[in-house]
Amino acid sequence: MGQTTRSLVATVVVVGVIGGGFLLFRDRLSGAAEDLRVGDCFDVPSEETTASIQHQPCTEAHDGEAYVVGNIEADSYPVVFGFGDWVESNCLGSAFESYVGEPVEDRLDIDVAYFAPTRDGWEGGDREITCYLTPTDGQKITYSYRGGSGAPAS
Repeated sequence: MGQTTRSLVATVVVVGVIGGGFLLFRDRLSGAAEDLRVGDCFDVPSEETTASIQHQPCTEAHDGEAYVVGNIEADSYPVVFGFGDWVESNCLGSAFESYVGEPVEDRLDIDVAYFAPTRDGWEGGDREITCYLTPTDGQKITYSYRGGSGAPAS
C-alpha cells in the first residue's frame, strides 16, 4: 500500500471515529436551542434567554423533551401573541397527541413550553420554534413521553 493510500485510509478512519463519537455522545453534549431535534431530552435552562442547552439521554434525569421543531412565517418580530398563536396551532392538539399518544387534556402531568427566537436572532434570520414537554411538578424524569411511554397522569 502506497503512502497516499495509507494517508487516505487513516483520514477516513479518523473522520469515522469522530463522526461516530459525535453520534454516540450527542445525548450528553451541550448546544444551542436551535440544535434540538424532535425526541431530544435535555435540562430546561433556568434563564429566560439561553445560549446553551444540556442534552441528556431520555433514560437519565431531565426535565425537557423536544417534540415539535418548526419555523414561524411572519414578516416582523411577533411582539405580543405571535409565538403563542403559533405554538397553539402547531404544538397542541394533534401534534401533542401524535407524539405522546394521548390528548393534551388527559395529561395534566405535562406542561408545554417553547423556545423562540430573540429579537436579535430574528433580525439575523432565525425563525425556528421548538416546543417541548416538561413535567408540571418541576421534577426531573427518567423516561420519554414519546408514544405514551412516559408515566401516565395520576
